Amino acid sequence: MRLFLASAAVVLGMLVAPARAQATELKFGHVGSPGSLFDVSATGLAATWISIAVGIKRFHDRNKSGVWILIIFVPLIGSLWYLIECGFLRGTPGPNDYGPDPLAAL
Repeated sequence: MRLFLASAAVVLGMLVAPARAQATELKFGHVGSPGSLFDVSATGLAATWISIAVGIKRFHDRNKSGVWILIIFVPLIGSLWYLIECGFLRGTPGPNDYGPDPLAAL
């Protein structure tokens, strides 16, 4: 559930930041103001950090090293592999090398 909430926060932030930047530009009348650029850049940086952290936690849940996050850089097949591995496959039942089963507490 925590991974889902973190992902939802990333999506929400990515939706709100451009709208806020556009509202700032309309309010002050100049496009590309430093404040709006900072908002969008900071949100993008935070979203990237959170996405990487969630992906690594998900690979740990599957009893794989966090280095597997780099699979997304393999052209064509990498993103599909990441989606299937982290999005559709269940985690390792019971404890694994990276800690206890997060679903066991539920």
